[in-house]
Amino acid sequence: MIKLLIVDDEPLVQIGIKSMLHWQDLGIEVCGTAMNGEVAFHMIEELSPDIVITDIKMPILNGLDLVKKSRDSFGSIPLFIVLTSYEEFSLIRQAISYQAIDYLVKLELDAAGLESAIRRALERLEELRASEAYRQAGGNTLLQSYDYKDKFFMRLLHNLFDNPEQFYIQSKDLKLDFSDCCYLAVHGEIHSDTASSMDAARQSNLYSSSLQMIQEILNKHLPCYVLSLDKIHFAVIFHAAELSSLNLAAIQKALDNACTMVHNYFNVWLTLGIGNPVDEALKISVSYQEAWQAFNLSKRETPITPFSSVSKDSFRNAFNILYLALSLLPMGKKACRKFSRLTQMATAPSTRWNLCWKSPTGSTRSETDCANCLRAKEKPTKTM
Repeated sequence: MIKLLIVDDEPLVQIGIKSMLHWQDLGIEVCGTAMNGEVAFHMIEELSPDIVITDIKMPILNGLDLVKKSRDSFGSIPLFIVLTSYEEFSLIRQAISYQAIDYLVKLELDAAGLESAIRRALERLEELRASEAYRQAGGNTLLQSYDYKDKFFMRLLHNLFDNPEQFYIQSKDLKLDFSDCCYLAVHGEIHSDTASSMDAARQSNLYSSSLQMIQEILNKHLPCYVLSLDKIHFAVIFHAAELSSLNLAAIQKALDNACTMVHNYFNVWLTLGIGNPVDEALKISVSYQEAWQAFNLSKRETPITPFSSVSKDSFRNAFNILYLALSLLPMGKKACRKFSRLTQMATAPSTRWNLCWKSPTGSTRSETDCANCLRAKEKPTKTM
């Protein structure tokens, strides 16, 4: 059984959490309760719980200090879910930087929200235990385990699997569920007006904490996978059993909420592009390429751009300007040849292509063929 410790200085909150879910059905045993962080720390030392639900504001040792002290003493486990109030934004930001798995607002706490947070903690716990077993069997580090997952998602976003069987085998190995009937991709960037004045460590913490909050907020709205592409860029794959669940209004509401929250907590802002929904996992690359194209038209004043709302001429004009700029640079012809592949993707109907080096039927094309297709179709006009 997974062991759970509940930490709150209000007995009614403890009782409410204990009675809110059927813990045994989730494979969880409530191993104890504590009224403050100091007692909780000693109980963690003695009982080794896997998950701790803790309030932030408590006497003697508050929840934030409990999370930090436990991280320093015990490492990645136990996982922490933090209870908070609306006015505790700055404290939640610190808790996330200490790798708290989730946060719950006390006034909004209900069985569905609590169970969702617990299930995320259980998934994370399974990943940590699997990576530990991998290390003990002679493998490398936890980072290598995550690298495998990241590489899988990069292949998925760019349609780089050799065949469907390879995709299904790797997704099964990673215990990723792609049984839903509808998927939609988003490409995003995190912007900060103050990051340039920070050292590398503070920058890394700012962006990673922001991305963690984005992931938590989006998952509260709709099921999704969130992938870090580099320090500031990320991708989101929403998935649902029915197309109606991934309607544009629901997606925009989730992204709007993420934009607002990360700005309030971390003073960063986002730009995002939304692709169209597709009906199977192996078509996610189509939605992602659309999201990437729409993203290039987003800006601070209009941070969220759906691909469905932008005309083809808008994409063509944007790419013509870039094409002209490249042609004026040293090695401009070579740059334009490479850039022509992107131009082809921007002007082709999204239902007719996967990637520029694959035809609609899946047969391969050479880079030269791709450029020739573009030239036969249309030459970009060199006008500003």
